Amino acid sequence: MDRRYLILGSTSTDTWEMRVLDASTPDLTFKIVLPREKGHKYDLEHRDGLFYIRTNRGAKNFKIVTAPVSNPSQWKEFWHPRTIRSLKV
Repeated sequence: MDRRYLILGSTSTDTWEMRVLDASTPDLTFKIVLPREKGHKYDLEHRDGLFYIRTNRGAKNFKIVTAPVSNPSQWKEFWHPRTIRSLKV
Protein backbone atom coordinates (compact mmCIF):
# COMPACT_ATOMS: atom_id res chain seq x y z
CA MET A 1 0.00 0.00 0.00
CA ASP A 2 1.47 3.34 -1.00
CA ARG A 3 -1.22 5.74 0.29
CA ARG A 4 -1.75 7.26 -3.14
CA TYR A 5 -5.48 6.52 -2.97
CA LEU A 6 -8.11 6.71 -0.27
CA ILE A 7 -10.16 3.52 -0.46
CA LEU A 8 -13.78 3.36 0.64
CA GLY A 9 -15.48 -0.03 0.88
CA SER A 10 -19.15 -0.89 0.94
CA THR A 11 -20.06 -4.50 1.69
CA SER A 12 -23.07 -6.70 2.20
CA THR A 13 -23.38 -10.45 2.72
CA ASP A 14 -22.68 -11.40 -0.89
CA THR A 15 -21.61 -8.17 -2.64
CA TRP A 16 -18.68 -5.84 -2.12
CA GLU A 17 -17.87 -2.56 -3.86
CA MET A 18 -14.79 -0.36 -3.57
CA ARG A 19 -14.39 3.32 -4.42
CA VAL A 20 -11.12 5.22 -4.69
CA LEU A 21 -10.06 8.84 -4.48
CA ASP A 22 -6.64 10.17 -5.43
CA ALA A 23 -5.23 11.44 -2.12
CA SER A 24 -3.62 14.42 -3.87
CA THR A 25 -7.05 15.71 -4.98
CA PRO A 26 -9.35 15.11 -2.01
CA ASP A 27 -11.84 17.74 -3.21
CA LEU A 28 -13.01 15.48 -6.03
CA THR A 29 -15.42 12.53 -5.68
CA PHE A 30 -14.76 8.84 -5.06
CA LYS A 31 -14.87 6.66 -8.20
CA ILE A 32 -16.26 3.13 -8.28
CA VAL A 33 -13.54 0.61 -9.13
CA LEU A 34 -15.85 -2.24 -10.18
CA PRO A 35 -19.64 -1.93 -9.96
CA ARG A 36 -21.58 -4.16 -7.59
CA GLU A 37 -22.36 -7.58 -8.96
CA LYS A 38 -24.34 -10.17 -7.00
CA GLY A 39 -21.97 -12.74 -5.54
CA HIS A 40 -18.79 -10.80 -6.32
CA LYS A 41 -16.60 -9.89 -3.39
CA TYR A 42 -13.42 -7.91 -3.78
CA ASP A 43 -11.13 -5.46 -2.06
CA LEU A 44 -7.96 -3.76 -3.20
CA GLU A 45 -4.74 -1.94 -2.52
CA HIS A 46 -2.63 0.30 -4.77
CA ARG A 47 1.08 0.20 -5.53
CA ASP A 48 3.18 1.62 -8.37
CA GLY A 49 0.29 2.41 -10.71
CA LEU A 50 -1.54 -0.88 -10.23
CA PHE A 51 -4.48 -2.00 -8.17
CA TYR A 52 -3.93 -5.33 -6.43
CA ILE A 53 -7.41 -6.81 -6.21
CA ARG A 54 -8.39 -9.72 -3.97
CA THR A 55 -11.44 -11.27 -5.63
CA ASN A 56 -13.64 -14.33 -5.43
CA ARG A 57 -14.54 -14.17 -9.14
CA GLY A 58 -13.42 -17.52 -10.54
CA ALA A 59 -11.85 -18.48 -7.22
CA LYS A 60 -13.84 -19.98 -4.36
CA ASN A 61 -11.10 -19.10 -1.88
CA PHE A 62 -10.13 -15.79 -3.50
CA LYS A 63 -7.24 -14.94 -5.78
CA ILE A 64 -5.20 -11.80 -6.43
CA VAL A 65 -5.22 -9.98 -9.75
CA THR A 66 -3.58 -6.75 -10.83
CA ALA A 67 -5.15 -4.05 -12.95
CA PRO A 68 -4.06 -0.63 -14.18
CA VAL A 69 -5.66 2.32 -12.41
CA SER A 70 -6.88 3.58 -15.78
CA ASN A 71 -8.79 0.35 -16.48
CA PRO A 72 -9.55 -1.67 -13.31
CA SER A 73 -11.52 -4.30 -15.22
CA GLN A 74 -8.42 -5.30 -17.25
CA TRP A 75 -7.14 -8.02 -14.94
CA LYS A 76 -3.93 -10.01 -14.98
CA GLU A 77 -3.72 -12.92 -12.59
CA PHE A 78 -1.08 -12.37 -9.92
CA TRP A 79 -1.78 -15.25 -7.52
CA HIS A 80 -4.34 -18.05 -7.43
CA PRO A 81 -4.65 -20.59 -4.61
CA ARG A 82 -3.87 -24.10 -5.76
CA THR A 83 -5.03 -25.60 -2.48
CA ILE A 84 -8.25 -25.43 -0.49
CA ARG A 85 -6.84 -22.76 1.81
CA SER A 86 -8.51 -19.39 1.79
CA LEU A 87 -6.68 -16.12 1.33
CA LYS A 88 -7.48 -13.86 4.26
CA VAL A 89 -6.40 -10.31 4.76
